[in-house]
Formats: sequence, C-alpha cells, structure tokens
Amino acid sequence: MSIELRQQDGELIARLQGDFDVDRSPAIRKALLKAIAADQTLLIDLQAVTRIDSSAVASLIEVQQAAARKNVEMRLGGVNEPIMRVLRMCRGEEIFRIQADASA
Repeated sequence: MSIELRQQDGELIARLQGDFDVDRSPAIRKALLKAIAADQTLLIDLQAVTRIDSSAVASLIEVQQAAARKNVEMRLGGVNEPIMRVLRMCRGEEIFRIQADASA
C-alpha cells in the first residue's frame, strides 16, 4: 500500500494504491489525518486500491469525522465496484461523499 499526496485545482489529493487492510490501516490513517491538517478539501483517490477491509473503512470514518470537526471537506473518488461493495456493506454511501472519478 502506498499513498501519494499532490495538489490539484486547490485540493489535496491522496492517491492510495494496493491493499488497504488491517496491516496497512494505521499508517494510512495517520497520513490522511496529517493531510487534513492542511485545512483544504481532501479527495481520497481509491482507483488503484485493490482490496479494502473493515479496518480500512473504520480508518476512513475516523478521517471523515476529523475532517468534519475541522470543517474540511473530504470526498472519496475513483471507487471501483469491489471497493464500493464493501462500502455499501458498511453503509459508506451514508457516511462519505463519493464521486465517480478521482479528478478534482
């Protein structure tokens, strides 16, 4: 699992790649929480995520809650169907703002 942060059109984009699971969730959560400190919209690009588990969803929820406390907008983008299935099981559509693509 890797994370790449970049600026685009006034937003911070966090591109995740690989398996987002229990072994990698703590490091990704820490990086995303740090990214929220920039006080700008955060788009989490999941297009290259190959697998996600409940610990990853919990990490995303924690980041979403931290963003809301700081009045920072957070979105998920590039969500492929296997990842969307997991998000649906966890009611992610009710928690996250999800957009079809990963562009700002």
